[in-house]
Amino acid sequence: MLRRRTFGSDPDPIFNTHHVFLERLLADRAALAVRPEEAHAFLAPAFGTNMEALDEYYLHVQRHIAAHLPWWHRRRGTDHAWFTTADGGGCNLNTLPRLRRSVIMAHYLKWNTTATGCGVRGKDLALPPAVPGVLEAGFLARGAAPLSSRPLRFFFAGNVPDSEQPGFDQISDAQLGREAYSEGVRQLVWKHARQAPGFRVVSRSASYLTDWSESQVCLAPMGVGWGVRLLWSLGGGCVPLLASSEVAGWFDDALNYSTFSLHALPKDSLTRLPSYLQGVGAPRLQALQRGVLRHRRLFLWGASDDTEQGSAYQVTMQQLCRRATRHRIRSEPAMGYTAMCDAQLPAALAAAFPALTRPPQAAPDAAPPPSREGGGRVRRH
Repeated sequence: MLRRRTFGSDPDPIFNTHHVFLERLLADRAALAVRPEEAHAFLAPAFGTNMEALDEYYLHVQRHIAAHLPWWHRRRGTDHAWFTTADGGGCNLNTLPRLRRSVIMAHYLKWNTTATGCGVRGKDLALPPAVPGVLEAGFLARGAAPLSSRPLRFFFAGNVPDSEQPGFDQISDAQLGREAYSEGVRQLVWKHARQAPGFRVVSRSASYLTDWSESQVCLAPMGVGWGVRLLWSLGGGCVPLLASSEVAGWFDDALNYSTFSLHALPKDSLTRLPSYLQGVGAPRLQALQRGVLRHRRLFLWGASDDTEQGSAYQVTMQQLCRRATRHRIRSEPAMGYTAMCDAQLPAALAAAFPALTRPPQAAPDAAPPPSREGGGRVRRH
């Protein structure tokens, strides 16, 4: 029933975070219900990458679940979760009426916008991808180098559409800022900062793996699709610069990005980036780097027995649980659903990051009618 063709992105590790998550989940016996009637959340067995007929694939699986299993109708799918790593997957699944009430797990969602249909804060979960290179011990060790030892003030390497074409620098900033690709961020930085002293702004870099740990500030553009540079920046101990974006940051409704990044920078600041960074000053950048080194494990999919290396699985489980039980958290507060979900976090992790256990935000989607079957229980309390 779930068989599908193989597509070009399927073998790429950065599109296979669902496999990493599923492997960890199946090994986490305490988090799995023995019987479905005990479960508080259901993970739908559909994992789409950049593939043709993405919407049709997920609808096919939803129809099968609704027709052959009773649990979909118990809460009209609000306690079901769907995982996609497709470039615009979070938007795609939120446009499907049959899936719109469910939890959408994706690297790409948009809720910093007045547009609808591309993600709902408190219902959907924006989570980081698993990038094997970032987890290499040598890379993480180099990332601990202090900013004072780093020769580069700023780093970005990546494709900038049309940047090699004659007349690129004559294109107006307003027009570049309207570009869909990276929301114009790459284009503005390329135009205004590539020749600044201490700045390394290039299309490609042979020293890419060491550039991150030799730079003080690194561009982490979001934009259409989803990017991996935030992970590289965090792993490399480089303060991420994230311009104002419609794209949801990973775990951004549980974490304060301003404690470890130059966050939500207005685009006009990109036209005078050298002077902007000069104004930020060394003390603030050093404080932000301390935040980088403290928070980076929350974004990394590390070994199952090493939350110091990576705790993305634990945070994902806690945040997923909160979303799948969101209506019951509001309607049945005495049942202790929030505490049950927060127990997915190791005690030391919850103590180190109290922001993760703040009261959950209410999702604006409509609550389903009361269930006649009851909520059951889970094995992890």
